[in-house]
Amino acid sequence: MEIVIDKLTKKYGKKTVLDNVSLNITKGMYGLLGKNGAGKTTLMRILATLLEKDAGEITICDISIEKTKEIRNIIGYLPQEFSFYPNQTVYDALDYLGILSGISTKERKVKIKKILEQVNLTKERNTTFKHLSGGMKRRLGIAQALLNDPKVLIVDEPTVGLDPEERIRFHNLLTELANSRIVLLSTHIVSDIETTCNNLAILHEGKVLFSGNAKKLKEKAQNKVFIIEVEKEKINKIKEKYKVINMIQEDNKIKCRIVSLITPKEKHTVVTPTIEDGYIYILESEKK
Repeated sequence: MEIVIDKLTKKYGKKTVLDNVSLNITKGMYGLLGKNGAGKTTLMRILATLLEKDAGEITICDISIEKTKEIRNIIGYLPQEFSFYPNQTVYDALDYLGILSGISTKERKVKIKKILEQVNLTKERNTTFKHLSGGMKRRLGIAQALLNDPKVLIVDEPTVGLDPEERIRFHNLLTELANSRIVLLSTHIVSDIETTCNNLAILHEGKVLFSGNAKKLKEKAQNKVFIIEVEKEKINKIKEKYKVINMIQEDNKIKCRIVSLITPKEKHTVVTPTIEDGYIYILESEKK
């Protein structure tokens, strides 16, 4: 069970959105991390056979991406923008999609019951779409993507707008689903990756800047992350000089966590990098 992407290129007019992208994605949770506009959604839509590539090769579970019908039979897709008819109930929405997919009445009843239990929406089966919370709508999106029991689940920016509790619940659901399939998660939120994915890639301006496991990403920023303590009136100079990750105020001083390609001249402490530090370090390195 594997997605192999080799030298994938996609252009919109003269703009190259994906530039020679190569990735190997295996079973489990895989994170695709990058800023808005990095090319993540374009890559997702190509994998979901909603866009055609311009160059390169893709196979999903040993099936060429050109075999659209076969690919769609093994893929579930939750796009960034997702909706149903406002007055349609949770059950009716899934039933309708099941009919369109050619699933028999008997099989639909069994499948929908099981899926609603999986995504914790059994109590909301008769609730209309417009009355669902943001998190419930996202879980319904996962439910529709699971109707054909896919080998690959593609999820684009799933936690945008969710409160912390719903985000945790959604992360747990995706982690559980990844036990038996590939789950490809696209996000610009580092914490989505940190809590769910052992393997990830960083996409920036259509190019892969990093691919590997979380430990390897942290190691990239080893001895590049520092704590500097400064007086409040000097904070603007520090922000101009360094990439500040966060700041904590203590009395009249501020502790700044920074990522720097060079060792600061100011008094500092070297600290252990996180995934976010590694991500910022990769992006800062690209500017040089």
